[in-house]
Amino acid sequence: MLQGATIQLLKHLRLFLVLFCGLGAHLSTAQNTFYKQFWNEFQFTHPVGQAFALELDLGSSFSNTPDERSRLTKFTQFAGMTQLHYFLSAKWKLSLIAAYFTNSYVPEIGQREYPEFRFSGQGIYYFNKIKNITATRTRIDYRIIENTSGTFEDVWRYRQMFKFTKPLNSNYIRAGTFFAFVSEEVFFKTPADVTGPDVFDRNMLTIGLGYSVTDDLQIDIDLTNEFVPRSGGNTINNAVQFNLNLNNPFGYIERIFHPATKP
Repeated sequence: MLQGATIQLLKHLRLFLVLFCGLGAHLSTAQNTFYKQFWNEFQFTHPVGQAFALELDLGSSFSNTPDERSRLTKFTQFAGMTQLHYFLSAKWKLSLIAAYFTNSYVPEIGQREYPEFRFSGQGIYYFNKIKNITATRTRIDYRIIENTSGTFEDVWRYRQMFKFTKPLNSNYIRAGTFFAFVSEEVFFKTPADVTGPDVFDRNMLTIGLGYSVTDDLQIDIDLTNEFVPRSGGNTINNAVQFNLNLNNPFGYIERIFHPATKP
């Protein structure tokens, strides 16, 4: 008999299949604009006691334009994010998030210059952690975005992601381990003047390959397809992303400059 968590996973996967069918029909009839982009993110996580951890994320993004093919043609965004994680159990990780985004003025792709403050609550549930990592993430974003009049509007957004990670040469991710992963995330938002009347915000499909340099340092390269449906036409971003994740950065730096001496 299937466990309750597995039944819930199957229900969510069925919902995604329904959404994909609807997206396929929409893509076949709507006008689509394609961009090639490059994203990067650097994550630094420091444990605080047995059950808590602090995380700092820094990221930026670049895009081509209709007249230029390079993914690095225009700088589009810089983001800084802090997270407080609480490890409730072996299955659950809860987080509080505060972030700031600054978006550059890039008229070639229809982007105006505006800042955004974001506060989020997040929960990650791990279905499995042995031989593969299967997890689902639920996040609620409270976004405060500057509009064209110079005032800020409130937007709420719900995000649901499923991610599957497979170590390729080990039973779990440790130093010297290659790993592959795939994730799918859907976004729903409240209608607002600053983000448009659409409730379905976007869909992101990501596949990637990573390597654990040490037990605390991991790097990966991803390919992401981001579908952004809007009433005036859809945008499809094909992004290459580089990520670096460093756990316990102060301890890592100390080990570099003060390696343990062998007897």
